[in-house]
Amino acid sequence: MFDRENIDDLLHQYSEIISSYTILKDSFIDDRYTFEIKIEFTDKSKLENREVFLFIDDIVKRRYKFHWMNSDNSLILRWDNAPHHPHIKNFPFHLHREKEEAIEESSEMTLSSVLTFIKKVIQ
Repeated sequence: MFDRENIDDLLHQYSEIISSYTILKDSFIDDRYTFEIKIEFTDKSKLENREVFLFIDDIVKRRYKFHWMNSDNSLILRWDNAPHHPHIKNFPFHLHREKEEAIEESSEMTLSSVLTFIKKVIQ
């Protein structure tokens, strides 16, 4: 489950690669929690993250998008779990590589796992 209270601590752990960040949305309305953040890295690339949690009875459904792009806004990678690629082995978890059409399987991602990946690439 997403832990909004620890977001500053998490981002601080990656301070050597993060230039700045802006929380765009942090809201709980009815049975939906939405969190959006934009992160700029030291190499001028950017990450846009959107996570939505739907609370239905005792079930929590999580939808996410981690969109990593170059300084010119061209796609590097996007991890998401939108349920529109049922042929992917680890459905619905997948990634788009450089082009929207280049789809690969992925594991479930979190902000922490995405930042760990990006840190390895940047450094």
